[in-house]
Amino acid sequence: MNGAEPISPRSLVRFEKKFARCGFRKTSFFPVYGLAESSLLLTAPVLGAEVRIEAVDRDAFERQGLARAPEKSPVEPLRFVSVGKAIAGHDVRIVDERGEELADRREGRLLFRGPAAMKGYFRNRAATEAVMRPGGFVDSGDRAFVAEGEVFITGRAKDLIIKAGRNLIPQEIEAAASEVAGVRGGSVVAFGVSDPALGTERVVVVVETKDESAEGRARIEGEVERAVAELVGVPPDEVLAVPPGVVPKTSSGKIRRGACRESYLRGELSRRSRRSPWIAARLVLHSALSRIRGGLKKGARLIYGVYLSLVTAAFVLPAWLLVLCGLSRRALGGIVRHGSRVYLSLAGVPLEVRGREVLKGHKGPFIFVSNHACYLDPLPLMAALDLDYAFAIKREAFSWPLLGRIFRRLEHVAVDREKVEKAAQSADALRAVLATGRSLVLFPEGTFTRATGLRPFKLGAFQLAAETGVPLVPIALVGTRRLLRDGTWIPRRVPIAVAMAEPLKPSRSFADVVRVKEEASEILARLSGEPRLGS
Repeated sequence: MNGAEPISPRSLVRFEKKFARCGFRKTSFFPVYGLAESSLLLTAPVLGAEVRIEAVDRDAFERQGLARAPEKSPVEPLRFVSVGKAIAGHDVRIVDERGEELADRREGRLLFRGPAAMKGYFRNRAATEAVMRPGGFVDSGDRAFVAEGEVFITGRAKDLIIKAGRNLIPQEIEAAASEVAGVRGGSVVAFGVSDPALGTERVVVVVETKDESAEGRARIEGEVERAVAELVGVPPDEVLAVPPGVVPKTSSGKIRRGACRESYLRGELSRRSRRSPWIAARLVLHSALSRIRGGLKKGARLIYGVYLSLVTAAFVLPAWLLVLCGLSRRALGGIVRHGSRVYLSLAGVPLEVRGREVLKGHKGPFIFVSNHACYLDPLPLMAALDLDYAFAIKREAFSWPLLGRIFRRLEHVAVDREKVEKAAQSADALRAVLATGRSLVLFPEGTFTRATGLRPFKLGAFQLAAETGVPLVPIALVGTRRLLRDGTWIPRRVPIAVAMAEPLKPSRSFADVVRVKEEASEILARLSGEPRLGS
């Protein structure tokens, strides 16, 4: 996947040529376009298709914004890479400066909208209003054209250089300058500066080089001027060869064209940055402090893990001994319920219970269906439910040391999902629990993964509610995935919540069972704040 800004056709060709002997295929390239304002991805090509590189007439494009096929000319045509079409549910539009939609192969500003589009910039109303457009569209700040439904990014609107009526793309100029021997790759910047005397912009190219001799820099400046003139047909008005570290960049290494232009206008680009040693020292110090902070965090988490292990043992061992002493199920259930609340408190995990009032006016038992996010999910449920209930637990858990015996004494239900006949026996056991007046707590997802979101629900719990007429109560766990995400073993001290919704009562018809399953899934997704996956 390549999401550069913009993608260089020359780099793709060179890369494919270099690695073809190693088995690299052209169809492995996957050029895409995205931006933070659209949750990173906006357009993508068909998987497995060859990259489409469009050659366009340079003069027509630079003067008229028309991406037509090139005519015979000594000047090399412009080339742009297709980034495919808008992803599902999204819309891309190319407009002129008045906001009017342009025809195919006309370059303009790229607007977009869709479910992944941002609602605005955080606490920056002015910036939000500057990019929002009618119809729910957002101005990307990029320029592009569309050909046969595919999008071709041509550059950033703010970086465009206007020279004698021609729209010059700085990235192309920078690519040509980077080919000159002695120029530091990734440290070249081209920009335009207004020249009232000429009535147009002057093209300035700044290149970094390690060559400190006056002759060497003069040679590099001359070769850059020729390389740019050969490519775009217009020589730059000024070329500056500067020492390493002068061209300003972001923390991630991207060229800051605007900052470079401002430095040029202030006459600061010809000097070596005096701050370089201080920057290096600050980077070393920052790295050392980051390592120290990381080590302290790891140490704190390890101590917390040991502490929590001791707390767990202090709760499980007494419960196991009470089982050996013959304590009744109801008495042990009450101890476990209160113990769960104390355990979460000692673990530094605040618990909030919402919606208890929905159970008032309804006679038990109930079938509680909950989302499943981590191994600790039963803890907040046990702490929140003030009634007699049983969990449906996978059969192998009953063979666990200590805990297995506690599960059996609390008369939780062992379930099997692998074989049909055993699954039927499990369903009979669940019905028998409801017949005694006890409630059931079920996880209709069956299991959990590291990925945030609800997996598709199985029908078992909903069929059981339809067959028995027992009210089905969605009960959402909020924040437990962050508490102990799959693949980790030390919980985090984060607030969690249990939220109950109004009971649902499916009829015996299969269609209604499916409807209630979908309704419960939507409710749990909304209350838990997690999306539905694979539905």
